[in-house]
Amino acid sequence: MTQVFADDGALVPVTVIQAGPCLVVQKKTAEKDGYDAVQVGLVEKVSNRRITSANRGHFEKAGIPPVRTLVEFDYDGSAKRRRPRAGRHLQARRRHRRHRPVEG
Repeated sequence: MTQVFADDGALVPVTVIQAGPCLVVQKKTAEKDGYDAVQVGLVEKVSNRRITSANRGHFEKAGIPPVRTLVEFDYDGSAKRRRPRAGRHLQARRRHRRHRPVEG
């Protein structure tokens, strides 16, 4: 947690998250896996001692360095635009929004 000042000078508590860089580790398809999804990993420095041999093989097959956090997102396999593939970098885009005070 940290805090920032709003335009009117009010002090607003915020939570800072790390959202990248991320890599596509695996693309799951309905034909092969029974569902469509994309497995994404957050790139962080991780010791090889902390990686299991099963995960090490998973990362080597994808041709990417080991990642600490793996998450799956549903993916509509029919989407033609920007198909995900293993090793592709993903970036979170920052959107500027005005804070909304929490009441109650």
